[in-house]
Amino acid sequence: MPSLTPELLDNFPYSQYADPQSIQRGRAYFKDGRAWNVEIINDRKAICFVDGDTGEYEVTIEVGKKSGALSLDCNCPYAEAHFCKHM
Repeated sequence: MPSLTPELLDNFPYSQYADPQSIQRGRAYFKDGRAWNVEIINDRKAICFVDGDTGEYEVTIEVGKKSGALSLDCNCPYAEAHFCKHM
């Protein structure tokens, strides 16, 4: 059964889903400590909060039970139609 690991997150093809500016800003958010309160739900799911420029957002990271595919979701308005920097 696939598990959520640092290697899976490091190897995720972010550039297939987000533009370079979003990826760069997301990495800066992480480096600046704006991702916090990471809660490991189980070996396939984690939830964390990210301090954005206009609010606090909840990001869910999950590995598909059968597929092993990584999925990310954020409750910011931009993520309704795009892969956001918080993810």
